Amino acid sequence: VGQVVVGLGRKGKQFFSLQSSLVEPIRFLSVDEALLFTGGEYAHSRYRDGADDGFYTCPDRITAMHVQRFADEHHVFLGCKDRRIRMVQRDELIGEISTERPASALTVREMSSRAYELIVGDEGGNVACYLCKMSDELIKEARITSLNTKEAWSITGAAKVTCLSCFDVTRDGQLDVVVGRADGLVEVVHFADGVPT
Repeated sequence: VGQVVVGLGRKGKQFFSLQSSLVEPIRFLSVDEALLFTGGEYAHSRYRDGADDGFYTCPDRITAMHVQRFADEHHVFLGCKDRRIRMVQRDELIGEISTERPASALTVREMSSRAYELIVGDEGGNVACYLCKMSDELIKEARITSLNTKEAWSITGAAKVTCLSCFDVTRDGQLDVVVGRADGLVEVVHFADGVPT
């Protein structure tokens, strides 16, 4: 609620509480074991065991957030109103992508330990994919060494993209992209021979 994060057990009993040091309300939240990631209007914070562990302020309003674990590090993808996706590790900006519209949803489709696809949904109903690669030497630091700023593929739709996820829905060994839209439609993007259908 506002700047407070509360953890509840199965029976509704509170077992965790965190008062954020930010003045803006928390709009986005992600948890991975002892790490807690929050996104507000302009700021992203990272907490480890309830203590501050990283902070990044965006130059424009945050419209979407996704956290992805790579080996022992986490990348935080922040979609901003200025039509940029910012990739942050702890409190350092490690990459940026420009998009046609502000992102309304983000996810990552892993292809290998060194390459992944950043999937971006927007308010206009489009879903676009950008390729990101890391070199072997820099995987521990999770540095992006190659960033394709042009879309690898894209699909269009009529309604705003509200959520994105990756899961092998078709059970063919490849991750499909599941798209949720504001009009209630749920769409599955399947990859036959690497081409989205």
